[in-house]
Amino acid sequence: MFHLIPITQRGRYSEMKKIPFIAILLFLLLSIVFLFYLFSRNRPLVIMDFCVSDYRSYIEAFPSSQNVGKILDEKDVLKKAESVWVSMFGESVKRERPYSVFYDNQNDVWLVMSLAPTNMNQKGGSAFIIIQTNGTVLAVWHEE
Repeated sequence: MFHLIPITQRGRYSEMKKIPFIAILLFLLLSIVFLFYLFSRNRPLVIMDFCVSDYRSYIEAFPSSQNVGKILDEKDVLKKAESVWVSMFGESVKRERPYSVFYDNQNDVWLVMSLAPTNMNQKGGSAFIIIQTNGTVLAVWHEE
């Protein structure tokens, strides 16, 4: 059966059909953005192995006498590393996120390094810190 719509209302009718389509499209777009945010935020931190003896020259060249307190886990070492970096290099070091975490199981030592900027217009390099599990900072440096 056909519905007759007066000529004066046909323009309104086609506009009214567009509103639900736009609303559904907007809802889907926002849902995708939200899911991306949710999954990227709760991504598990990968801890990679390293050997502290490979970094002896850095420990000798960039020694530190700081102690940040006992390291509880990988999230704790990230917070403490960033706090040391901010105190030494300033707030701009936060732009070098995400950070990579390495652990020497044999010597109970953590290595945290920042990510060098990928944008050629952005200056900077990578920050590094080596911390023992007891909180003793062995070395801190930043490469340009």
